[in-house]
Amino acid sequence: MVTGTPRAAASPINAMRSYLFACLESEARLALLAHGMCPTLGVLHADQRNRDSFALDAMEPVRADVDAFLLDLLEDREFTARDFGELPNGICLVAPLTHELALTLPHWRECLRPIAAPLAQRSGNR
Repeated sequence: MVTGTPRAAASPINAMRSYLFACLESEARLALLAHGMCPTLGVLHADQRNRDSFALDAMEPVRADVDAFLLDLLEDREFTARDFGELPNGICLVAPLTHELALTLPHWRECLRPIAAPLAQRSGNR
């Protein structure tokens, strides 16, 4: 299904990738806030309403780790139609797959640790 919007997943793999990137983005937002930085003021990503552009900047170095994790998951796990749902605007994930992917949050937090701390030091926040 081609969705016509960049936010809606056109395939189950893209739905999992988007979900994992959302997990990574939430951890990037939290890491920046924990270091006293504003997650909305982007450097690489243009500032937009209702978007944490600096969180997107901070997660860039970890995007390849998400893709590698997903490739490993696709190789190791069998998926069924029950793992996914299809809405008029695209493919979505359903529990328990969403819960399984959410368990990766601590991993993304650790991947972001060496990124957030130096950003805070460079900006004068510690």
